[in-house]
Amino acid sequence: MTQLIPQWVARMDSTERFQAYMRVSLHVSVAFLAVVLIVPALWEPQPLWLTVAVLVVTAANLVLVLWSVEELPGISREPSGRWPQLRRWGFAAGVATLVVYAGLTWLVEVESPVMLASGLVSVFCLAMIYTPTLRFGLWITVALGLVGGYLFQLSTFAVPLAIAAFTVVLWAAGKITLWSVQVVNELDRSRDLESQVRVNQERLRFAQELHDSLGQHLAAMSLKTQLALSLYKRGDGQVEEELRDLEGLIRLTRKDLNQVVSGYREVSVEDEIVSAGKVLRAAGVEVRVSGDATQVPPHVQETVAWFIRESATNVLKHSRATWTEISVGAAQVRVVNDGAPENIGKLGGTRPLQQRALEFDGSIELRNRNGQFAAVMTWQ
Repeated sequence: MTQLIPQWVARMDSTERFQAYMRVSLHVSVAFLAVVLIVPALWEPQPLWLTVAVLVVTAANLVLVLWSVEELPGISREPSGRWPQLRRWGFAAGVATLVVYAGLTWLVEVESPVMLASGLVSVFCLAMIYTPTLRFGLWITVALGLVGGYLFQLSTFAVPLAIAAFTVVLWAAGKITLWSVQVVNELDRSRDLESQVRVNQERLRFAQELHDSLGQHLAAMSLKTQLALSLYKRGDGQVEEELRDLEGLIRLTRKDLNQVVSGYREVSVEDEIVSAGKVLRAAGVEVRVSGDATQVPPHVQETVAWFIRESATNVLKHSRATWTEISVGAAQVRVVNDGAPENIGKLGGTRPLQQRALEFDGSIELRNRNGQFAAVMTWQ
């Protein structure tokens, strides 16, 4: 099936194909109206010089109309900004043609069926291509239809009200065409915006999870490395145990990094409490845990787990804590530690968690009093 589609069409996306379809439809409609109205009129008796002149004028107007179709707002493949000028030229040329034809027909009393047919083509093109983009386009179309129906009556199309009604129908068709293209273009822009939002969300997810996953491990690895160096300088045999713990942290960090990159990292409150306890105890911090992790509602589990991890990381990075207490309840989780400096600085990892907490009407509060720092997350 795809082999039947030309390559230049196959390279288009769905929006470009729809725009091309609309342009081709308008081109065919204009050409069809010109052929149906003018060709039958050629067989009726009339001056040859006038017939040739009318055909030349008609051809020039049609070229301008078809060029205008290519520049219509929303339909143009590569907008050049010429539409305002083309609309002025096309509308002025169409109206001027009608005035000249009316003068020749009713003042000079020249009989030319081709001229009458050309006048109707001008009326219909004005209604279908130009007036739908004007502010008072409908009223202008009605006026053109009534004037055209009265002045340019063919033997095959001689009912003024029918001509006026058909003119309004063409205006409606042009208006619906522009509206349809606008809707499709808006949908296309919405899809592009949605894809950009998804990309940005994935970037934010990756950055946040990379920070949350590696921050704690890197802080613990730094402490372990300093401790191992200190033990090595003293010739303490415990250095081997510290290096093994460091190796375990490196393996765990690599595992977390793979999960972050693949996007399949799953965290739980219970696991993060256990992990935080191990890392903090390895750094010489006493850890006390109270409460039941199963009390945390499912819809806040992930954010609470990341909050516990970020809080444990902050204990390692921003304090000289000797103890840390983690308490978990059905409506809040609390991480408190001693050894906090007076000016703890910015905690960059907490801000994204505050934004996540807002999704379930939660909040994060940070308190630093008398050397004790408390990070509290609450939710509804």
